[in-house]
Amino acid sequence: MSSIQNQNQENQEIDLSLLTKKISGFFDSVLMSVFKSIQFLKKNIIIIGVLFVLGATLGYLLDESTAVYDQEIIVSPNFGSVDYLYSKIDLLNSKLKNNDTIFLKSIGIKNPKKIISLSIEPVVDIYTFVNNNTAIATNAQNTQNFELVKLLSEDGDIKKVIKDKLTSKNYAH
Repeated sequence: MSSIQNQNQENQEIDLSLLTKKISGFFDSVLMSVFKSIQFLKKNIIIIGVLFVLGATLGYLLDESTAVYDQEIIVSPNFGSVDYLYSKIDLLNSKLKNNDTIFLKSIGIKNPKKIISLSIEPVVDIYTFVNNNTAIATNAQNTQNFELVKLLSEDGDIKKVIKDKLTSKNYAH
């Protein structure tokens, strides 16, 4: 029985020399990795430098270039205010061309230099114009609108008449 106890005690002892070899092997591998990294950097310093300068230059240029956005909204003028809407868009365009930043900031535009232009185009809906379904419009009014479009388009180019600035003010949007 004593021989079993002796074997048990020997198995439970820690071999310090083996532990020290494992720890020193770990530190040797870490130092070898550092040495190989430095050696790689020395060997490829020119390529790494060129890639760094190229990346920094490209990043700077991409950050400095401004993105251009095109914003579109649909406006439905109320109570026959189409002429007023067109005149206000023309006023804002003239202020943008003259770089009147004081006026533009006074109406609430934070960065007026970033706005290139404003434009307004009607949403062409000739059917709504001809078939006006309001309570005021009667069948005679609808017929009159249809005859007006027919008369204006006698030249054969109805698309030009529909998109004309004078007739486009009759659309709801």
